[in-house]
Amino acid sequence: MERSSIIQNITISVPKITERDRAADAAAEAEVARIAAEAKLPHYGKFLLGAAATVRSMAVPTPKGSKAEIKAGPPDRITVAIRASAAELRKFYAEALPAYKWSAAGTCWQRQHPASNKAETLCVEPANNSAVIQITEK
Repeated sequence: MERSSIIQNITISVPKITERDRAADAAAEAEVARIAAEAKLPHYGKFLLGAAATVRSMAVPTPKGSKAEIKAGPPDRITVAIRASAAELRKFYAEALPAYKWSAAGTCWQRQHPASNKAETLCVEPANNSAVIQITEK
């Protein structure tokens, strides 16, 4: 039997990796790395802590991925918009505000203003997909 006739009928299939495949793989790896990094960060309720909204030298926590709209008062109002239920937002603020040195006072929260030492009261009114935070000075 001749060797060349046997070799001619052998087909070798080599998968072709395109730039699109490489880009999709890199994006998937980046997403896995982001999720792993976020899992190590502290969570308040089901949310990660985002950038704080600052009103009159006082920081108020907001969930990561939310948009905060600040309206100076008195009373100062912060409208936080994020896709979440009222219960999820209530739980976030119940867990995050003590980390910002706000102490519970009935249904609201209290803290001394860092400059004037006056008592500040913060009330959270959660709704679906938003929360309105009102800060008043006593």
